[in-house]
Amino acid sequence: MLWLFLLTLGVVIICIRHLLESWNFPPGPPRYPIIGSLLSIEKYGSHLILQATKLIPQFPKMVGFFAGQMRVVIINDFDLAKKMAFSDTFSGRLIGMYTETMRGYNRNIGVISTQEFGFGNKGMWSIIADEAGIIVTDLKTQWDGQDLMVNQTFNISVLNILFKIVSGKRYRPDDPEMKELMRVLALVFKSAYIEEVFPILQYTKFTRELYGHSQKQLLTQTFKSMFEQVIQEHEQKLHTKESPEDFIDVYLQAKEGNDLFTKEDLIGICMDFFEAGGETVGSTLSWVFLYMSLNPEVQEKCRKEILQSLGVREPTMDYRGSVPYTEATIMEIQRCSSVAPSGLEHKALEDTELDGYTIKKDTLLFYNINAFFMDRDYWGDPEEWLPVDTLLFYNINAFFMDRDYWGDPEEFRPERFLNDDGSKTLKIERFIPFGFGKRVCMGESLAKAELFIFTIMILQNLRIKISANHAKPDPGQYEAGITRSPLPFHVTLEAI
Repeated sequence: MLWLFLLTLGVVIICIRHLLESWNFPPGPPRYPIIGSLLSIEKYGSHLILQATKLIPQFPKMVGFFAGQMRVVIINDFDLAKKMAFSDTFSGRLIGMYTETMRGYNRNIGVISTQEFGFGNKGMWSIIADEAGIIVTDLKTQWDGQDLMVNQTFNISVLNILFKIVSGKRYRPDDPEMKELMRVLALVFKSAYIEEVFPILQYTKFTRELYGHSQKQLLTQTFKSMFEQVIQEHEQKLHTKESPEDFIDVYLQAKEGNDLFTKEDLIGICMDFFEAGGETVGSTLSWVFLYMSLNPEVQEKCRKEILQSLGVREPTMDYRGSVPYTEATIMEIQRCSSVAPSGLEHKALEDTELDGYTIKKDTLLFYNINAFFMDRDYWGDPEEWLPVDTLLFYNINAFFMDRDYWGDPEEFRPERFLNDDGSKTLKIERFIPFGFGKRVCMGESLAKAELFIFTIMILQNLRIKISANHAKPDPGQYEAGITRSPLPFHVTLEAI
């Protein structure tokens, strides 16, 4: 009977611990001892953020999950998100098996919050334009009048921009090694956090393969070896150069005589650039193709504006402001696609309180960018703005046809980002595709330049149409890991 007593005691202890963990924790779907919210979670990754958006009617401010071994809080209220994002208390990051052992050197490496180096200057514009020109020319010459399957089409081009910044090197867009690296990187993004949520998966070969452990390991080892070799080449040539030529040169110069700078951290920073920048901008450019094919009138309006302002000249960021409708269209694509539905996680560094709820140390918190982008009250709810009786005194048809007035957030409408006469883009507080606060995306200015220059060069050279031979692209068909990218789709390209 001893075993029965011990079993009963164990169950009681687990239940008591669960009650203590749940005490004053933010409300959410049902959670149980051991399995937590497992029965209520549809999918992990950023699917959890999208699920939180659906739960806003029940949990308007925040929703709490017990995700395996983790406590996760997703904040749906914008003002509360600002409070969290700008607080030192919530400025931590998740550190676990992937970040320390597989990716790191038995310690966390890289500096996700490091300051940008050279992002946004005029030298950068030519690097971006060179890569955009190569991929657009290939598309124009090889796919004119044909159906193109859009599937990570721009990821290697974006990766090359980062390679050029960091090391001065680049790869061919059709390089098989880089294609495989980008494929595995996409897998890593899709299965993010899984080994931290369920640590038990790490201990057998079978369970490790369920979430792509070996491929993650191959990716990180390949990236580490690649950068170790590049850094070694830079070290050998460093003192023969009159001035630094790229980020690695600058870092190695700063490292001399300063123990705070290590080669391992340099490798980590390089990996930060590639893991974050290669996937997000590449996915956004896929959404550009999707929404341009679905909205040909918007596409033609952008093209007309570009041709009037730039003609066929190579775009630079100096042209921002001269093509406001095109800029507004890029912003609307970012809003509708929610490529980063929440940005990266924040971790509570100590036990604290948020909006009256207890947030224990090591709890992960995410602010729900997708919810901010889809907030009907913020982007326009006519039932709230205009009492029904008021319609009796005005042209009812005009109200129903006024697209600017109705402002449905599910509708693709670039005009929401323009002033009344369409001459300037508006700064909208809740438009935060790169996040905000103390852990804002470090590559924001680079990403903005890439999206601006790539989009303009695409529209200068290509007309993107719905294919007559394949299903129409569907914004509702996507893969959501850390980022949200459309499932492969087809469009027909026409050279201009």
